Amino acid sequence: KNATTAYDNELIVSILGPPNAGKSTLFNRLMDKGRSASYKLSSDKKSKRIKRKHYSRNTVNSKYMGSGNAIVSPTPGTTRDRKECWGRIGETKFRLMDTAGIDGTQILSKEILQQQMLHQTWEAARQADLILLVMDARIGILSSDYMAATTQWLRRARRRRKKTSSSDRITSTALKQTVVLVANKLEGDGWDYDGSPIRDGIIDASRLGFGHPINLSAIHGDGISDLALVIEKAQNEKRTALEALLSNDDDNDDLLFVNNNDGDEEEMDNNYNSEIITKTDHEESDHLHQQTLSSPILVKIAILGRTNVGKSTLVNSLLGMNRVISGPTPGLTRDSIATDWKYDKNTRIQLVDTAGIRKNCEDPEEEWAVQDAFRAMKVADVAILVLDAAETKLHKHELAIADAVVKEGRALIIVANKQDLLVTESYTSQEFGDAVRNHLETRLPMLRQTPIVPLSSLHETSEDIQHRLMPLVVDAKQRWSRTISTGLLNRWLKEVIIGHPPPRQRNRPTKLKYIIQTKGRPPTFLLYTNQPTLTQSYVRYLARNFQETFDYFGMEIRILIKYDKTNNPFHKKSMKSKKTSSGIGGKEARMARRIHELKTTGLVQKKRKRKPRQQDPKQRCYRK
Repeated sequence: KNATTAYDNELIVSILGPPNAGKSTLFNRLMDKGRSASYKLSSDKKSKRIKRKHYSRNTVNSKYMGSGNAIVSPTPGTTRDRKECWGRIGETKFRLMDTAGIDGTQILSKEILQQQMLHQTWEAARQADLILLVMDARIGILSSDYMAATTQWLRRARRRRKKTSSSDRITSTALKQTVVLVANKLEGDGWDYDGSPIRDGIIDASRLGFGHPINLSAIHGDGISDLALVIEKAQNEKRTALEALLSNDDDNDDLLFVNNNDGDEEEMDNNYNSEIITKTDHEESDHLHQQTLSSPILVKIAILGRTNVGKSTLVNSLLGMNRVISGPTPGLTRDSIATDWKYDKNTRIQLVDTAGIRKNCEDPEEEWAVQDAFRAMKVADVAILVLDAAETKLHKHELAIADAVVKEGRALIIVANKQDLLVTESYTSQEFGDAVRNHLETRLPMLRQTPIVPLSSLHETSEDIQHRLMPLVVDAKQRWSRTISTGLLNRWLKEVIIGHPPPRQRNRPTKLKYIIQTKGRPPTFLLYTNQPTLTQSYVRYLARNFQETFDYFGMEIRILIKYDKTNNPFHKKSMKSKKTSSGIGGKEARMARRIHELKTTGLVQKKRKRKPRQQDPKQRCYRK
């Protein structure tokens, strides 16, 4: 009856603070690597061996790279968007948000980029149950007005939160919000002595009204235990307050339904469950009882493309809100931003906005942003390649991106964005889509009949874009992950052999015995033959015929050849091995038995002496 949002029963922790205070480093420290499976890939371990380009200035910290963490750099203002993931410290699990740096100049600035960054930070502060206000303890609050401006802005955000929460009955904004001051970059204990300027700065920071700060070092992990106690206390307080709100919400109802996520699932594979809470006077429980009612479909989408083609604008148009920063300036997006979205009753969407993929990176932040984009593509189900219709052609770099998607085994959908820039009446959007399809099929034949959607994400409404794009995405996910029965596959193989038999190899006829599907996502099949290999032309023919028969368009069909040797009686492995020793079990078997007895009993069985053969006295012959 009174439904909450997706994460209302989970503790939401937001990390705020001035630029270059170590927010992203603390975000990487608190991230739950096991639960946030989309941020970690085993293939990233191999990429660390590749020699990277060396830069003259300070580079990003390579310790936190390679597993999908937030980009860490000594350059202020590296983080721009609001990045979310699952966090864990000890046994406490929560939602974690990383934000852009806030300072006095940004709050008073009228630049569009600064205002968008401030809006994302505002949303993180509004939704949070616990705010970690991070400060650089080596700078303090007296040498700059950054911290003072941040605290004043935060107090206004909390007052705005209280005003908006009056109409909310059971939401996270209706609960108490806690602000904890964190003094970062305190490695070791060399700063803790009488007369230390760092120690005096920490004492002055306690006068801001948020209590005494927690001293820690995010990069080394010092002081994390004190932060764990604060987070665990905030989670217990939220559970108690939520149960109190539920018990006092409606005395006439016996049951309340509250949407919640299952905490044991991975980040983007959560089942949006329903909890049934029976209100009785004698019921005492530490947690709410969960009962799974349904398991909706989850589709992971990665938005890929070159810089400044409208990827972030497409994400905001699909969601119907300004979730990520967008603008005409190339290279605004750096981190891959994942957003949960409910498309319909039975379909959940994870939409990942990525940075523009470029060939030559001028600084290390761009290099890590491109790697993060490819990492998002590897864990996605469907990849959407966004094109710029104003270019009126398909670039070579975009073909390389499409080829990388196909080789990774993901389903591909192409969006021809910025159709409003095609002002020429003689060249319509349909002609542009046909030209892109012809160019794509010529260079990459396996992408024949790939869905191409022409649209304008800036001028079209969210409902129109969803109506034209999302059915194709859901259909591509279902085709990409389905499993075909073995009987249907072998009937198809029989028809293919009759229509076009395989060529002879090594002066022997090629026999295609049977085919099975080993796995889906991506669709992979195993073909048993009497030849070690098949010609590439015939394998391409099988893949093309398979795509046309079972509608596997926009993805790669992997057909593996299995050399079946069972029907060759003269093969060495099929022939019976000759005995090389005499006796029961042979000499090697007797030696193995003796070794086993020595290991188990510690005694060696003595060799039995043969008794002399006794002959019949009547048959004995005596010499005379």
